[in-house]
Amino acid sequence: MKKRFVLGLAIFTSVFVLGGIYLIITIEKTTSTLNSLIELHRVEILREQLLMNARKIQSGLALRHTRSEEALDSLVENMAQMENQANKCLECHHTAAITRELNDLKGQIYTYE
Repeated sequence: MKKRFVLGLAIFTSVFVLGGIYLIITIEKTTSTLNSLIELHRVEILREQLLMNARKIQSGLALRHTRSEEALDSLVENMAQMENQANKCLECHHTAAITRELNDLKGQIYTYE
């Protein structure tokens, strides 16, 4: 009787321990996935801001020498913002291939200026 009680208690305890380990592993995987998703969302926001500034600059250049032309200061400010956003892209840790592509993008922005 005493052995059955101890055996039942051991099985009961091991089920809860294994369940706890399973929960910890599941929570860790979910947290890792959410961190990746947050990082991807951050990259998407940076990309959208970079494209938005490029579009502002292009529209400002297209309207140059027309009645509704933008001030030159506004164009220069947008160029500075675009360069700052390109620099933000290089702040993160990337693989060598992605870093080369980002440096190429930065070079293209410099040429565009």
